[in-house]
Amino acid sequence: MTSLSDPDLLTAAERLRLSPTQSDMWMEQARYSTSDMLLISTRHLMPVALDVDRFRQATDEVLRTNEAFFMRLHASDEGVPLASFNPDNAPTCQFVDLSHFSDPQDELTRQMDAVATTPFTMLDAPLVRIVLYKLDARLYCFLCTAHHIVADGWAMGITLPRIADRYRSLAEDPHSPPLALDRAMSTYLRAGADKPDDAYVARATAFWQKLQSELPVPIKPAHPAQDARSEYRCGRIEFAIDRSAANHLAHLVEGVTLYHILLFAWAHLLRRTYSLERCTMSMPILNRGKEHKDTIGLFMAVRALPIPHDENASIADNLHSIARRIRDLFRHYKLPNSEIGRLAASNGLSPQESLLSSSSLSYITRDYGAEIEGHQTQMHCVWSKDQLLPFTLYAMDIYPERDITMYLLHHLRAANHEEAALFPARFHFILEQLANGLDRPLRELDIIPPEERARIRAALDNTHARRSASQPVLHDILARARQCPQACAIEEADGRQLTYAGLVDRAHAMAHALHQRGVRPGHHVVLLLPRGADLFASILGTWLCGAAYVPVDPSTPDRRLLAIAENCAAPCLITTPALRGKTRTLSTPVLLADEVPPAPSEFTSLATLAGPAYIIYTSGSTGQPKGVMIGQAALAEHLANWLTVVSLEKGDGRSCLFASPAFDASVDSTFPNLVLGNAVVCAPHPQWPAHEFPRVVVERRLTQLELPPAYVMEVLHHARLHPGAFDGHQLRLCFVGGDVLPGEAAALWESALGKSARFYNTYGPTETTVTVTLCEATPALPLDPGESIPIGAPHPGQWLRIVDAAGRDVPIGAEGELHIGGVGLATGYHGMPEETANRFPTHPECGRYYRTGDLVRLRTDGQIGFLRRVDGQVKVRGFRIELGEIEGTLAAFPHVLENAVVAPADAHGERTLHAFVAPLPNRVVEQRALREHLAKTLPAYMIPQVHVLASLPKNISGKIDRQALAKLAQAVPSTPDESGSVAARAPAGPVQEYLAGLWEQTLGHKISDVTADFFEQGGHSLLAARLVAAMGKAFRVDYPFADFFGAPTIEGCQRHLETLVGGTARLEQMARLRLELSQLSPEEVKARLERLRK
Repeated sequence: MTSLSDPDLLTAAERLRLSPTQSDMWMEQARYSTSDMLLISTRHLMPVALDVDRFRQATDEVLRTNEAFFMRLHASDEGVPLASFNPDNAPTCQFVDLSHFSDPQDELTRQMDAVATTPFTMLDAPLVRIVLYKLDARLYCFLCTAHHIVADGWAMGITLPRIADRYRSLAEDPHSPPLALDRAMSTYLRAGADKPDDAYVARATAFWQKLQSELPVPIKPAHPAQDARSEYRCGRIEFAIDRSAANHLAHLVEGVTLYHILLFAWAHLLRRTYSLERCTMSMPILNRGKEHKDTIGLFMAVRALPIPHDENASIADNLHSIARRIRDLFRHYKLPNSEIGRLAASNGLSPQESLLSSSSLSYITRDYGAEIEGHQTQMHCVWSKDQLLPFTLYAMDIYPERDITMYLLHHLRAANHEEAALFPARFHFILEQLANGLDRPLRELDIIPPEERARIRAALDNTHARRSASQPVLHDILARARQCPQACAIEEADGRQLTYAGLVDRAHAMAHALHQRGVRPGHHVVLLLPRGADLFASILGTWLCGAAYVPVDPSTPDRRLLAIAENCAAPCLITTPALRGKTRTLSTPVLLADEVPPAPSEFTSLATLAGPAYIIYTSGSTGQPKGVMIGQAALAEHLANWLTVVSLEKGDGRSCLFASPAFDASVDSTFPNLVLGNAVVCAPHPQWPAHEFPRVVVERRLTQLELPPAYVMEVLHHARLHPGAFDGHQLRLCFVGGDVLPGEAAALWESALGKSARFYNTYGPTETTVTVTLCEATPALPLDPGESIPIGAPHPGQWLRIVDAAGRDVPIGAEGELHIGGVGLATGYHGMPEETANRFPTHPECGRYYRTGDLVRLRTDGQIGFLRRVDGQVKVRGFRIELGEIEGTLAAFPHVLENAVVAPADAHGERTLHAFVAPLPNRVVEQRALREHLAKTLPAYMIPQVHVLASLPKNISGKIDRQALAKLAQAVPSTPDESGSVAARAPAGPVQEYLAGLWEQTLGHKISDVTADFFEQGGHSLLAARLVAAMGKAFRVDYPFADFFGAPTIEGCQRHLETLVGGTARLEQMARLRLELSQLSPEEVKARLERLRK
């Protein structure tokens, strides 16, 4: 301790370098300048008759004699500020009397919130606020708010006890000697902040280098931010761990503490919930020796540590591994984060990405209370609105006789309030299982408690409501035709109509013709037909023969048509004279639909529930189409259960057949309506343009639609620009399926068509007979910004499971692959027994099911949300990347109508990410702004090359044609056009010359224009990470990776570096030195540096 009059007192003019931890804090604050995430606040409620003047005097003395309270930051030429310590800058204790308010407690909460969450002015200003609030004569509240750069939690905890000690001494002797100045903080910084020696650095570098192989896996946000300010907004959950249970856990394994067990349980919960390959934790380390135990200041260190786990090892072995890793951490943590970040550059990560963590766990055992006027106060945290990490868990194990209080702070993007409320029960369930034994393998440690598992089953299993079918759909249609023979069954695109009687007559004629050509039960008939009466007569005729129809779109390429015909071994193909030319390479016998003679008699139906219904060919992963075989029983049961879910008209409905017959959406558009006696109105080939569709709906008196999402959105955006486009419509139902339906669709639909027309999002793979789930899309549906409409809940007769990669059920809110069982399952893939066995396995309890390959999550409201395809996961330069995550980020950018991300491989197997974006009508999407948006959310290795198109190509089902985009991406040149431009500006001056050299080393070709865009010069995210790391190392600054995307040119880098290093002159001086050193040999460089040191 030093007296304030000590002649050796640090002068006010002296400026000291910050510690590595403080430098990290500064960089974080610069990155999140408007957030309160780096503020730390505590409060103490004091139910005593306080001597306010004496308390304020004691507080002010403590503020003037502890350097952390009057530390100021000042700008420097190096980008990171310097610190000064002048007691004259000490803040004073503010006093606020709230006793005159009608509700002092409410006003206290409001005022504390303002004080505790308002960011500090970081330079040349106080970094601490102290307020004493009076609520009444015997109730006071002490609030201390500091920026983390001056104080850690320990420092905040010992502040009030120190004030209380001085308060008591002043009560005993008002003239007692003043407190001595504690100079430990400035001494610590002047001495280099406990800088480790070379031997320690070598050992620590080896430790952290080894951990670089365990790349951090960030938690993917389940919810987008409401706006830029809420990106790190948090919620808070409080729960407790029973003391007796905690005591039992603390003695389970020798060498493993309760802290290790809580850390293990928490990491296991996060890893399973978010399907993380590994869980990286930010580990807070006290970092206080005896000499700093009582010093108020920032000494804490935080290191991102991968938590080891082995699914096949026992739980006990995993606990020992964690204990060893923690012990190793304490032996090597003094290597600064800046050095650890540099080790990551070789792996293509920016320094910030190398420090990514899923969570932190703070285990607090010290009582930070203080005795005031005979009352023992307790310290309470005032939580900030924002947190840097997705999850922060505090374990307050302070009082041995009480339960352990747990506080969980969670990003609302990682888990909303309803989802986070489920975490405590999961955490308790894990601990209960640990208490019952540690010998079983980690893979068997469940995270879903029984209550949640029952809730999941209730949401996903609807087999109890199953309805069975007694006959094939054909017989239902024939029965309906007998009841309404003159009603319109089919309306052609040109308006011609065919009655039910006419349809049945033509079906019998077709059956006779097919039977004469050898078609028998179990055979397949290829239908190369447009939408229309011939199509439906052919389908019913095929069914009458007991055969399955195989629809092929008229625009199908000849090679695909040949592959389908050969795979299904059809004895006959039905087509029209106009399409006859497409069959010239086929060996399959051809029947022209318009040459079939009238039926000599009714054909006796050979259809049975045991027979086949249709085969629809989907794209195969090998490039060959896969024929999905649907049986008559599956189709009949699907329709029986579907009609219990939706309220279709009976006899007066007019359903539009928009989908290609080769797409299974055509099944739900037609057969339920033919069963009920409604009319099917056929769209032309190709379909109506989107801007004409409202007119078609009105003129053709359509009552039911089944449309692809991309087309619906085009129609609705047109309607938004042309109010009244649907005036006079008679629509009652619209089903959308086949792809993701944007969340904005519900409001657009209601605005265009009102509430009388109901709007549904449907989901169902071809392998499960069209639709499996259904969700009514209304503006009242709770959705996150950018979230798509949920796919709903299962139909009667259906059971679903959502599982992780190991086949385990995932908890509510977590993503997993959707498995489907129950009615409607396909027989399999025609001629592909191995693929059938792979995609249609059998569950020991539930029976046969289909692995969809779709990633979904069960929302807390019981609806299922679609996320993306499993095969949307690719590996690029060693990083596993979810293309759907990038697409979700793109969708959140203003004016983006639709987007798709592909990652085609080149001739060497190397993949590159390409994003294709189409803007809303009459809107513009700028590539650079879009890349900057991506960089704020995604890690470097996930930033794609961006291409803006007027519209994205679609396939016959209305989905985005990703194969066409992959071909387009491969056609994009990976290197720039070297032809040059008259507007190009060559590098000039030492800074631009040096930067051009770095760019050329990174990109592998000459750079002749300082205004050229890095990404248009062939750069991608990995190269950008390497370039940013190289610039930061060269100029001794931390160049924020996201800032590079805002100005990815040499000129832009120069401007940003001038700000970071403190001016143009200093930057040029550093660049000249770098250029000079690059011309010297290693020996000359060493000699030059030695002279500079002297």
